[in-house]
Amino acid sequence: MKASEWRERTLLGLWWLMFGAAAVWLLVGSTAYWVKHGWLPPDTSGWVQAFGGIGAIIGVFMVSRLEARTKKNERLQDDYDYMNKALRICWICDWQYRGLLPRP
Repeated sequence: MKASEWRERTLLGLWWLMFGAAAVWLLVGSTAYWVKHGWLPPDTSGWVQAFGGIGAIIGVFMVSRLEARTKKNERLQDDYDYMNKALRICWICDWQYRGLLPRP
């Protein structure tokens, strides 16, 4: 992974962490406030916790899929680079054999 990609992913992750955490705190705080004032039934906090657990499971699944896809793409890129180098070596040998390249 290149340094620029690493920085971009890090900044994107920090952005999601900051704004995602703020959104979660807003949801939790609003629910607690509404339950406290009787606008929602008392068991609402259990439902919020259940939805949060489901969201966490989905998040873990998505992160693992992203990591697997990233590793696969890196492996494919490494294989491509290896084959490209091998092809270049073959071209150089062919050109040398045909006399298209000057001998050292």
